[in-house]
Amino acid sequence: MKSEENNLLENLERRLKKEYNEIDIEKLLNLIYRFSLIICAQRNKEEKGRLESESKKEESKLERLRNKEALIEELTDLKKKKAKEIEKLDKIINNNELLIREFDERNEKLTKYKKIFSPDVLLATIKKERKQALIEIEEANKLLEAKNYVKEVTILENDLDLLKEIRNTDNKENYKIEIQKLFIKCLEDSIYKVDTQEHKKHIISLLHILRYYNFVLFDENRFIKDVEELKEDIEAVQEKILLKLYDFKVLNPITKDIETDIGIIRPILSTRILDFANIIIQPIKQENNILIKVYDGNIEELEYSIENLNNVDFKNKKKIKLFAK
Repeated sequence: MKSEENNLLENLERRLKKEYNEIDIEKLLNLIYRFSLIICAQRNKEEKGRLESESKKEESKLERLRNKEALIEELTDLKKKKAKEIEKLDKIINNNELLIREFDERNEKLTKYKKIFSPDVLLATIKKERKQALIEIEEANKLLEAKNYVKEVTILENDLDLLKEIRNTDNKENYKIEIQKLFIKCLEDSIYKVDTQEHKKHIISLLHILRYYNFVLFDENRFIKDVEELKEDIEAVQEKILLKLYDFKVLNPITKDIETDIGIIRPILSTRILDFANIIIQPIKQENNILIKVYDGNIEELEYSIENLNNVDFKNKKKIKLFAK
């Protein structure tokens, strides 16, 4: 089961790195793993105990590896022992008389219900034992190679660095924020890949993703859009998406000043209007402000004002469909 989970994670990591910046994905996944460990430790005492036990085992393994002299001696002794074991097993495999003797000796030590059924069954068992001994020699040889030794130490150090999070619960809120910031950055990176008309659907999908993302719960009291630490990042990516949509003529001009148009559209992205294709906008001049009426089809859904910072002039009472055909 663990290997299946590892394969899934490896496939996910590979796909994400192919789609987005590799360094950002590594940071994002690392933060998600750390955050998940903290949540798991807080919600499940039994699992926290298991993780603490796992941490101690990993510490013991790392301590063993760091004592290089003792490790080399241990692995050398293991190789000698396994080589002798293989030599003995080979003799039994190739000599029926020795096989029968081994069959009798093993059965004498076993209880009634665990006795070996026949010499042929024993032969199959001995061949498995030989194969296992070869594997252990191979693993010892690999660990004695410098590059494999360094790799093994690095894996253990990284695992322990992650497992320490079960005791660092104060990091939880910071990790939550950093995870969101990296997710937003990945969205932003995706915008830069949009450079031909064939990518038009992708940039429209990014707008929808960002809208729904605004209403993902950050905690019990706030949506993502309400988190002060994320507002600047969200506004920056909103602007880039909207500019790209204007570049591809997906959105109709409202005032013929793009900066003002973006200011008009932004509040709509934080509403729960389901279908953007039905949105109609009516801008109305009001001294230094612009009054905006937003319709979902024929029904007025929203009304708000923005400051007319660029002193844009436009004709009043003209309703404009947000999305071009």
